[in-house]
Amino acid sequence: MTQTALSDKKEGIPLLQVALDYISLPSAIAMAVRVAPFVDIVEVGTPLCKAAGVEAVRAIREVCPDKLVLADFKTPDVGGLEAQLAFGNGADMMSVIGGAPLATVRAAFEVAQQENKEILMELTGVRDILARAEEWREIGVQRMVYHRGWDEEAADRAWSDDDRSVIGRLIE
Repeated sequence: MTQTALSDKKEGIPLLQVALDYISLPSAIAMAVRVAPFVDIVEVGTPLCKAAGVEAVRAIREVCPDKLVLADFKTPDVGGLEAQLAFGNGADMMSVIGGAPLATVRAAFEVAQQENKEILMELTGVRDILARAEEWREIGVQRMVYHRGWDEEAADRAWSDDDRSVIGRLIE
């Protein structure tokens, strides 16, 4: 893929993303092929990354050569190495877990910059999101993922006014 992750997409235009949260690589590949014509970003979900490793990223890149590929590693440590693994196997973006040390975020960000790729900060479990976001922005990270996790959803945790307020402040 010749474009750089999200920065080459038209600013301000929403992109449609599908998360391949499978544990079976063949099932994930089949779904990717089916939905690719309709989406902009194909996410190699965390369960798939753990079940099939970087081969999943490589396989999705092969079947979706014209799509943005996100490796949802949720990297907690060894940010530079995991960034090399993600980008070396075809990802345009990778996620780093919000609780990771700043050294990990910085290492992943530096590799992303060298490769003309991007990292996204995964906000699950971060207590002071706005303070952490400021630290990440000082490094140069611009993109964050604010979502409700599977376990929270299973516990019927709904989006709150506080969630919406934080999201609004992140966008400012």
